[in-house]
Amino acid sequence: MRALEVMTVLECGEMIIHACLARKASNSYLNFSRFDYPVVDPPAWQKWITTRLEDGDVKIGEKHLDYWGDYEEEYNKHNGI
Repeated sequence: MRALEVMTVLECGEMIIHACLARKASNSYLNFSRFDYPVVDPPAWQKWITTRLEDGDVKIGEKHLDYWGDYEEEYNKHNGI
């Protein structure tokens, strides 16, 4: 059980490292600061960074901050209303 817990912590740490390397800007909301990219919250980086493991390789993606769309419309679409 402890070995599984350690492997989970290491896996989460690796995901965080990949996401941090993919973000090419500092961000005040995330309390994320990079010395090589000192500009804080540039408009081009107002997005989420996504990571996934695909065939042993880490794939980096991005989503808009409001990727879910309109609340009422999405609720109705997914709940049969």
